[in-house]
Amino acid sequence: MLRVYTLKNCPNCEELKNIFKQRNVSYEELNVEDDFIARAKLIENDLEDLPVLEIGGKLKSGPVKELLQYVV
Repeated sequence: MLRVYTLKNCPNCEELKNIFKQRNVSYEELNVEDDFIARAKLIENDLEDLPVLEIGGKLKSGPVKELLQYVV
């Protein structure tokens, strides 16, 4: 299962979600403002920049174009 860690009002998060929608990519969205467990997971892994992808249990962070290489 593909998971996307996001924040409200995050332009990069919106960009990634829009690309996924256009390409019919299924994912679970975890908003770290509302999901304290998701936020703790990112903190434990020293990830501050969003969006973050979780693919096969591995967390990936970076610019949207870089993240797309893991999915599309």
